[in-house]
Amino acid sequence: MPIELAARKAAVLGSSESMLTAGDADTTGEVDIRREVFMGIDLSPLGAHNMRVPGEYGVEELAGHLNLPRLAGAINAAQQGGLDFVALNQDFHIQAAAEQATRGDDSSLDKQLAVGAQRPASGNFATGRQPIASKQSANFLDGLKAAAKLQDLIPPATLAVEIPLAAASEVFSNSALDLKSCREILLPLSAADFPSAEQLAGFARGAVARKVQLSAVITEAELLQNKSALLSKYFQAVWCRSADIEGIRRGRISLQQEREKNSAPLPIILELGVAISATLRAAEERLVLIEQLTQRPAFSDIAAVIGTVYDAAYQIEDYIKRGVADGIVFRPASLPTDLASIMRGVLPLLQERAKGQKDLPLFRY
Repeated sequence: MPIELAARKAAVLGSSESMLTAGDADTTGEVDIRREVFMGIDLSPLGAHNMRVPGEYGVEELAGHLNLPRLAGAINAAQQGGLDFVALNQDFHIQAAAEQATRGDDSSLDKQLAVGAQRPASGNFATGRQPIASKQSANFLDGLKAAAKLQDLIPPATLAVEIPLAAASEVFSNSALDLKSCREILLPLSAADFPSAEQLAGFARGAVARKVQLSAVITEAELLQNKSALLSKYFQAVWCRSADIEGIRRGRISLQQEREKNSAPLPIILELGVAISATLRAAEERLVLIEQLTQRPAFSDIAAVIGTVYDAAYQIEDYIKRGVADGIVFRPASLPTDLASIMRGVLPLLQERAKGQKDLPLFRY
């Protein structure tokens, strides 16, 4: 269930939200409200990979294959713990690259997707259809493969799965692909190859036909302003994978102004990295260990909070009240440590805070 947190909204009905932060004076005509905030978690780290990662008891383990029961257990735990959805991004894989090279992957879904690789390179952009360029693209559809395998193990319409833009038409048109476990399909967009209105219209029709929500994933905050008309017309939400908080806040205002013309707000979902421990020092030390083991920065491309459950709860409240985002998807530094901290610490803190704000008017999307 979404948590209702305090936010700020312009007092005049129908006007756009103020550019001012929560700390600005109340002479702007703003009023305190409650907003429904949906929260989810990215469980892509539970997929297969070629690197050693921290185990449950501090022991390094090499995960070359997807542990499906473990993933299903984590998804169900997240749902029962109060999170609204679970995400799988393009970094999620069923087999590590080394395993695919030695054993191959000739699943029935791969065979279906391989048909797209044999089609001409020029798709029918008038209907939004374009073929999958190669089997390499199909390898980035492991989230959908896992969703199909999980349909009897998790509640329906639970997963938000990211797929390559080049595979979108094939996914929406292929009735053999089971999307019952999916609530949302995420399409990564960039300024360099932003789709045309015709392509986006085709994707939107495909999503409606398959009964899933279509959401955009952006890494460039300026797209929220530069492409506000297209984003607001064809998507039901925009996920922001960026550390540019001010850029996201300004862009969110542009999107809300665009959507107000149709009386249909467009939620902004902020990807938030979290490394949560009992103390700030412990969280920092654990993050250093994780980065040493994975040999890459944990949160180089997104906003992040490193500290205690109180730090995480405060930061989320601040983002919501300042108008940065309408929802949060947590990207944990490690599992299951951060998943447990979110469910047992962060969410209860936010729920308690929400109880003290019941007298504020509720603003629903």
